[in-house]
Amino acid sequence: MRHLLVLGLLLTSSAFSQTADPTPRDGRITGIVMDEYGKPLSNATVSLAEESLLSITDAYPVQLKTDLQGNFDSGPTLKHGVYDVYARSEKADYPDPASAFYRRPDFEPQTAQLFGAKPEANLELRLEEKAGVLTGKIIDGDTDQPMDASVSLSNMQNTQPNGFPATKLAQVKNGKFRELIPENTDVAVWVRKPNPGPDATWSNFRLTVHLQPGEAKNLDIRLYKTGE
Repeated sequence: MRHLLVLGLLLTSSAFSQTADPTPRDGRITGIVMDEYGKPLSNATVSLAEESLLSITDAYPVQLKTDLQGNFDSGPTLKHGVYDVYARSEKADYPDPASAFYRRPDFEPQTAQLFGAKPEANLELRLEEKAGVLTGKIIDGDTDQPMDASVSLSNMQNTQPNGFPATKLAQVKNGKFRELIPENTDVAVWVRKPNPGPDATWSNFRLTVHLQPGEAKNLDIRLYKTGE
């Protein structure tokens, strides 16, 4: 009897191991990305975020690039399910709409449902208003030379679960930076130089900017040593 039981378990295990994957990866999402005027956007980034928390990999969206005509194609590689689909193009001044720093309260990505035999979905993604553009140059007030410093940007209208504003750090190189700013939003700018030593300190720079869609603003920021 024991031998029959073991044989039955082995047969069941063998049959289970040969069962087809219940979540095949043959779904496909295609489409086109256009700017707010309907012009196709090349080299835009398209995110396909599966609406599932079954595995840690589902928390990271699949990302695709558009071709010269603004088209994108995942190929038949996606798991079956429901996907949130959205796009960005920093080069064309359209930031990531899913980022906490840029996300609008009314942001709703398009959805694609992939079910059935070899499912496919075709979408048209039209990006909305452009962000503002903030550029700046950070200067040592004593030497007139460019200097690198920390530039922190806080969206005063988007708060995180901890209650603090959504914040990002600008990339500063050779004293210069260029960052997209959420349009029609108060953004606090804080520039500071880490202290070079235990006794030396630098002045800080603080400012709140409010830019319209597509508006550009440039800042010349001078920092000074305040003590040594």
